[in-house]
Amino acid sequence: MDTAISASEFETLAAAVPPDRYDRVAVACSGGPDSMALVCLLHGLVKTKGGALTALTVDHGLRPESAAEAARVSSWLDGCGVNSVVLTSDRQKPASNIQMEARDLRYRLMTDWCREQGVDFLFLAHHLDDQAETFLLRLARGSGVDGLAAMQPVAQRGGVTLVRPLLAVPKARLRATLDSAGWPHVTDPSNRNDDFARVRIRALMPALAREGLDARRLAGTADRMASATPVLDDAAAGLMKAAVTLHPQGYATVSTPALLDAREETALRLLSQLLSRIGGSFYPPRFDRVQRLLAALRDGSFGAGRTAGGCRLMRKDGSTGPALLICRETAAIGSQPARQGAQVWDGRFELHLSGDVRRAVIAPLGVDGWRDVGLLSPGNRKNPVGPSPVRRGLPGLWVDGRLAAAPSLGVANPDISAPTVVNCALAPRLNALAGPFHWRS
Repeated sequence: MDTAISASEFETLAAAVPPDRYDRVAVACSGGPDSMALVCLLHGLVKTKGGALTALTVDHGLRPESAAEAARVSSWLDGCGVNSVVLTSDRQKPASNIQMEARDLRYRLMTDWCREQGVDFLFLAHHLDDQAETFLLRLARGSGVDGLAAMQPVAQRGGVTLVRPLLAVPKARLRATLDSAGWPHVTDPSNRNDDFARVRIRALMPALAREGLDARRLAGTADRMASATPVLDDAAAGLMKAAVTLHPQGYATVSTPALLDAREETALRLLSQLLSRIGGSFYPPRFDRVQRLLAALRDGSFGAGRTAGGCRLMRKDGSTGPALLICRETAAIGSQPARQGAQVWDGRFELHLSGDVRRAVIAPLGVDGWRDVGLLSPGNRKNPVGPSPVRRGLPGLWVDGRLAAAPSLGVANPDISAPTVVNCALAPRLNALAGPFHWRS
């Protein structure tokens, strides 16, 4: 019979957070049995540390009943003595990749809230079975070493430390913990929808276990993959230093000869990292896609340019020789409402605004915005920053459809009443490319 997780055992599992750092922590809570078990355990631990815990529930708006479900979970948490917050978004329902889009939305909303509230640690309830499923999903997609390393116990995302203390714990023990505490939970119907790859993978797990590929064996393989990544990180860091120039406008130029002279695994790793960061994603593109890009560069079939991972790649002849320019693909950039304080736009720029933001949005300059920049600042027109695809993808502050400012260029329209741009710089995650090389987020 599976046993509940004791308070002392959980304190050991959660040792990634120093004992004196529980003053303000958050936990993701969907209301499902896994996350409710984690909230239950963390609630007890935080009380012993004299800290403060907030449970974050995201209403995706993907199903008509989602708002009522989120409210019910929040009510349960309040009844259990846990402070709770429901996070919502006005983003339209995605037409495809629904689970991935929902996951990205959850992370964005929760890490934004944590940054705004000064919360450094966000706990997540991923467990042993989740780790095994993630390994199989990435194996099916042809992932490389890093993808097969699956999820990490501690990771950084959006300036917040993600903590997964239950990766070595099977799901059955979480259910036993919840049953022992008598806490309620909700069941997400999407977990039974075999339109989703993870649900189909989950259905295969019993048959794989009979062949010796149980969750613990698969998760152990992921751990061994993770142990290999520091060596690969060092090699990629050396290539980064020798071959890459990161520009303050959020694009990179890569020495083509240095890239092609590198070992294939190192070159692939570097390309994936650049595409992920410059493309504004927390996840690297498909490994086979990056392989095809590198092969095209090697055999001369690359052509004038390609797109991958939300980026545009073009050949460029620079003063130091042939180079590959990697910038954001403008057509893939969305807009988002402006808000007071700090916010990250498109995963690439961190902006700090003050003043009335009610009618303002942040969206790419595009052709029209760059034209307005030229009228407002002739110097920018005479000495443009970067090639045209780069310029069009820079952030613009728009009010009622008119360009009020180009924050990264220091340009403002004096005829439009708009929020004040206090600061605009590369987001920490993208800016980290200029420093030590880190692969996972």
